[in-house]
Amino acid sequence: VVGSGPAGLAAAQQLARAGHDVTVFEKNDRVGGLLRYGIPDFKMEKSHIDRRVEQMQAEGVVFRTGVLVGALPEGSKVT
Repeated sequence: VVGSGPAGLAAAQQLARAGHDVTVFEKNDRVGGLLRYGIPDFKMEKSHIDRRVEQMQAEGVVFRTGVLVGALPEGSKVT
């Protein structure tokens, strides 16, 4: 699964529960996407994300952070 935002986490959990081996790739250094970086702390505590990630890891989901999937070659003029 590419991206660990709300949709990526939901897809990864459903696939893992259906018996698939799942790896989630995230470009940032922490899992959570919009949940972690787009919602202020006073509206949602980040411990909720951490608890869900721990649960998913216990179910066999592997998280790889700092991975940019589909990066353009250096010097590319495509935007």
